[in-house]
Amino acid sequence: MVSTTHSNSTTRVSAQLPCGADTPGRRRSLRRQKACGSRPKGHLQTIARAAVVISSVLAFALLAADLREVVRGRAAVFGSDPEAALGLVLLGLATCSIMSPRPALRRAALVVSWSVGLYGLASSIGAPANTALLLGCLGVGIAAGHHHSRRVRWLADGLVIGGGVIALFALIARLFGSDFHYPLADRDPMAIAIAAIGFLLAAGVILQRTDRGLGKLFDSDTSGGMLARRLVLVLVILPIGIARLAYLGIEAGAYDAAFAMSMGVMIGVASLAIVIVASAGVVDRLDKVRRGNEAQIHQMVSDLARQSKELQRSNRELESFSYSVSHDLRAPIRHIAGFSELLARVSGDKLDDKAKHYIAMIAEAVKQAGQLIDDLLEFSRMGRADLKLRELALDEVVRGVWLRLAPERAGRDIELHVAALPTVKADPAMLEVVIGNLLSNAVKYTARRTRAVIDVEARDAGDEVEISVRDNGVGFDMRYVDKLFEVFQRLHGDEFEGVGIGLANVKRIIERHGGHVRAEGEVERGATFHVSLPRAKDRSP
Repeated sequence: MVSTTHSNSTTRVSAQLPCGADTPGRRRSLRRQKACGSRPKGHLQTIARAAVVISSVLAFALLAADLREVVRGRAAVFGSDPEAALGLVLLGLATCSIMSPRPALRRAALVVSWSVGLYGLASSIGAPANTALLLGCLGVGIAAGHHHSRRVRWLADGLVIGGGVIALFALIARLFGSDFHYPLADRDPMAIAIAAIGFLLAAGVILQRTDRGLGKLFDSDTSGGMLARRLVLVLVILPIGIARLAYLGIEAGAYDAAFAMSMGVMIGVASLAIVIVASAGVVDRLDKVRRGNEAQIHQMVSDLARQSKELQRSNRELESFSYSVSHDLRAPIRHIAGFSELLARVSGDKLDDKAKHYIAMIAEAVKQAGQLIDDLLEFSRMGRADLKLRELALDEVVRGVWLRLAPERAGRDIELHVAALPTVKADPAMLEVVIGNLLSNAVKYTARRTRAVIDVEARDAGDEVEISVRDNGVGFDMRYVDKLFEVFQRLHGDEFEGVGIGLANVKRIIERHGGHVRAEGEVERGATFHVSLPRAKDRSP
């Protein structure tokens, strides 16, 4: 990178992959995916948060009703325990607050969750065991679910799922009027309201955790996630509904237990068969969509590979043509130069001043044409030459190039400031061309300055080193920065000598090394050019 006004420009080419195009086929594919159950990511978390909020509201309503009945000296609503309702309210609020961006609120939510959980686990040793065990599993599971350890988080998920199973077992037993002390013998049968709210809260907590476990599966947009979302409600609600209808029929005396059992099995088998067939159809459609997309991607990759080969062939042909033309032009250029010199020597005293001026102009034009041909040949050679990468001390390269520029800076007051430079990995000959062009431009475009200042620096950029060359020359207008690295582009016209190939060569060489170039400048305030190169291993600036 040099700070210099240059006459080459960078052409930016953006390639757009066909797969990003909004084609009719792609729109049809998106419609099929939507029909098969795809939906925006994060939708499940919204539902899970809603479940937590609803459970908190229901628990609060239950607590208020229980307290009102206790004050009146009556039994609690649905036989529930106000202490259990309060625990569910606190856990619901803690779940809503534990992901808050405010640290104080997060800490308070963790303290509440741990307190309710540990209190519940301690209380489960005595009556009422089932309700206390539910609160203990949920409380500890909610608090430990945000631990930094992966194993602790998985254990926390297991506790929340265990609490949900306890609540679901109690809820189902209550629906069938069971007086058995579940799931722990000789303990209280959990109130149906507590069981329903506890199960809803456990489901919301688990489904909120979409980074792992069941939450990740249900939030997935794959066929597995889609099937899980479709089947879970059927597999939970359908068996309960069938068994409940059979139970009500037996109680009403419509049929005996054996008939109810056979009808339940038949309905269950038929329902599951329908679910399996429907799910298989969805999976089949998804598979067809996947195969269609794979075929499109394969075709696009083939097209890109073919276009890439054609582009490489065209570039090789263009470089060969450029080399051939430049090489073949040398002979006529030499003839013109030779005959114009011979004419001036043989007939010089017979020519008037105007004719001599014309001959001088021819000689100057021939000189420029020769320089242009040499630069074109160099540009073509840099594109075809093999890279011979070595670890190079950049400061030594800069000093060597600066010495070779002694004729160009003769009679000039130029200060060169070279900072500590690193070791880079590059082709020696090509790196000298890069540094030579940058320093030569800095010298050239500071010609108007009584005292020119050129700075060479390096900056660490991870696996790369960014080298900068800054000068206090004529600078350039940033509106035309894209033209700096293009062949034959000159921002200053004929004001400074040159043909506009130097920076194009710099760009080509740097890009072949896997780096990039950029430039900054301001009119009459100087310019800075930056180039990046791979850093040599175990070496730093």
